[in-house]
Amino acid sequence: MDRAFIRKPCLLQWRYRIDGDDVWMDTMNDTDHVVYLTLSTPTGSESVPSDKVLNYTCGWAENRTTADSVCEDILNNGFKEHYEYYDRGPCAFFSSDFCRMVESLGITCILHKWAVAAGYSEGNMILQKSNPIPTVGHSTPKVYDRWGFHQWCEANNKIRDLSTGETYTGDWGNHEDRVFDKYKRCTVSGTTEGDWDDNFSGQSSGCEATARYSNPLPLPWLGPGVNPFN
Repeated sequence: MDRAFIRKPCLLQWRYRIDGDDVWMDTMNDTDHVVYLTLSTPTGSESVPSDKVLNYTCGWAENRTTADSVCEDILNNGFKEHYEYYDRGPCAFFSSDFCRMVESLGITCILHKWAVAAGYSEGNMILQKSNPIPTVGHSTPKVYDRWGFHQWCEANNKIRDLSTGETYTGDWGNHEDRVFDKYKRCTVSGTTEGDWDDNFSGQSSGCEATARYSNPLPLPWLGPGVNPFN
């Protein structure tokens, strides 16, 4: 395949023939359609992706022929140009959109979620603080210290963080160590009182051992330029 991920308008001419007759007859009705050329059969829960998702995806990754170049173009042409990160943390919406986009083109995508513990029990992780990171729509790195969870994607064996719009190597545990600086540990059960502990390497030391890791399903489609909290 020398081209991939394109939208091509086409006109279909409908013809018919009577059973047993070799002559094809033209109908009076031609119909307009859009054909989407993808890398492979769509993956994920939607065997037939919506045209809204395909319009964005094929436009941002037009003429790409590999899974990695498609992911990079969706990040660079899509998320960095048309999405804006908000302080309340739209990572679940952004990562879900990316997942739906790449799956619509036949690329397998896994969502990763790293969340605080359930309940304000002494010793539990109750807040997350990031390292200084740039986010889509903003060029200046910023520390986020009110996160209850962070969510990102894995596609074509690489981490794709839709909050930063960047690609990273390594597994989800490596990415957790990369993103986070400190975690707030509950010191008085039933309250938000706590101390900030350093992020230890791995996920089994200190209050990190109480955190919850999961592979959630994608949220409904959000789309570019939308603030999910309005």
